[in-house]
Amino acid sequence: MSSAKKRLRKKIETINEFQAMEALDFIEYVEQKRIKEFEESLKNAPEDDEPLSDEELESIKEAEEDIKAGRTYNVDEIWKRLGL
Repeated sequence: MSSAKKRLRKKIETINEFQAMEALDFIEYVEQKRIKEFEESLKNAPEDDEPLSDEELESIKEAEEDIKAGRTYNVDEIWKRLGL
């Protein structure tokens, strides 16, 4: 565990419930801000205009053939196979 997390845990033990609620609100605000910034960076990312290589085109063709032949799994099937 990082020293920052250890220090934070010690601080949490010393504050009252109201202060804990304020701290939690701040942490959630920072988390939402980070998510919003990430979403904005995705929205503003330049379009990928690089041409696909022959290898990439072949991989796409193989994947489409697998889909048509039913050689795919949905996410629930994957989790089940992994025992999760």
